[in-house]
Amino acid sequence: MHVRKFFKFVYHTINAVTFGGASMTEAELIIDRLYSLMRERNLTVNRLATLANITPSSLSSLIYRKSVPRVDMLHALCSALGITVHDFFDFPPYNEVEK
Repeated sequence: MHVRKFFKFVYHTINAVTFGGASMTEAELIIDRLYSLMRERNLTVNRLATLANITPSSLSSLIYRKSVPRVDMLHALCSALGITVHDFFDFPPYNEVEK
């Protein structure tokens, strides 16, 4: 189920959704979620990349929308953050997209 959400994100990053009166793409929602989780854990891009065993440039490319995360990258980021992929996608703005 949540892998399906991930693939939906990958293929629909250019589709805009409305949340709180502002138009946001799914990619922006995902990146905002990643930033939020990083802030909660006081993690920098370099530190999260190290914990996830990915290069800082790969993570930066994701954050600056130059690339789309692969399933293994998303799994590594979630593991480094101490959450599941399900937990990653379980936040109100994204859940409202699904309704």
